[in-house]
Amino acid sequence: MIDVLLEYCDLLEIAALRHVGRENEKMIKHTWSTEKDFLAWARFENARNEANIFIRPQPDTPHPWLFLDDLSFAKADALSEKYQCLIVETSPDNFQSRLLANRNLDLRERFEVQRVLTHEVGGDVGSTAGCKFGRIPGFKNRKPGKDFWTSLSALPDINLPKFNTAPILEALPPAGGCAPAPASGTYIGTSQSQSESDFGFVIGRLRYFKVSGLDYIAESRRLEVALAESSRSRKHNPTDYARRTISAALSRL
Repeated sequence: MIDVLLEYCDLLEIAALRHVGRENEKMIKHTWSTEKDFLAWARFENARNEANIFIRPQPDTPHPWLFLDDLSFAKADALSEKYQCLIVETSPDNFQSRLLANRNLDLRERFEVQRVLTHEVGGDVGSTAGCKFGRIPGFKNRKPGKDFWTSLSALPDINLPKFNTAPILEALPPAGGCAPAPASGTYIGTSQSQSESDFGFVIGRLRYFKVSGLDYIAESRRLEVALAESSRSRKHNPTDYARRTISAALSRL
């Protein structure tokens, strides 16, 4: 998996999240390149410090890897049969994918593409920021209640196409400006419970704005208006619901 990731990007970040779920929980990160190997360190952290082991392409540099989290077996399998991608089983019947795009994408572009993909394919709508860590196969999932050995389920099939990002990227607003709030009912909600989907979309978008240096507070106000409007037909007090959802998301950033 690491070799394949490095075919399309120069640098990776590997991380160990030590003492998961405890007061002394701490993440340690290293930069991985073709000249460096941190597997021995990762094995030690996974065993001795009960750390979760994660990896991602260096987020500040353009690369073609798109991340999808919390996929069922059926969705992960269908994805691997249609496009070039990596699939990792992270817990029983739960999968992550690194989907190979047809060109390098910056952080903002990865967010926009992943946001659309998550609503069309499925997965965690809160994992679309464009800089998400994913698990490495061969390490134990130390999340409380899991205790599962992660495994590699698929490597990219070079006979399949890469994912064409053009239809999504051509609809982007001009670079450098704030992206517009979603139209009422356009992006908010389509999977999980409606409230979970709303919260997942909001926190994913606000995380993207924050890590990109954009005005995430102003974006939270726009999202609050859009969410209140989109929830009028299903909530007794849509204004209060939108306010509570935005407030909860901001407290998690």
